[in-house]
Amino acid sequence: MKGTTKTTLGTIGQPITCAGVEVAPGDIVFGDDDGVVVIPAGRVPEVLAAARARDRDEEVLRRRLSEGALTMDLLDLRRHMPG
Repeated sequence: MKGTTKTTLGTIGQPITCAGVEVAPGDIVFGDDDGVVVIPAGRVPEVLAAARARDRDEEVLRRRLSEGALTMDLLDLRRHMPG
């Protein structure tokens, strides 16, 4: 494999745009099999609190399902059924 050459110097600590999304120093970039998300540094506490709340809610749903509750009832889906 041939080596690469650089004709211009890059920068460090500067915002970039990746796939149309701006990513700034200090932002958190998280990816998994479903995709990638960029959390702006200033919103990390808010996003972390929302993620923790969702995790608590999902734990309650898992517990109730293990106790025999039905998803239809837990998510109030029966109201969408005809008749």
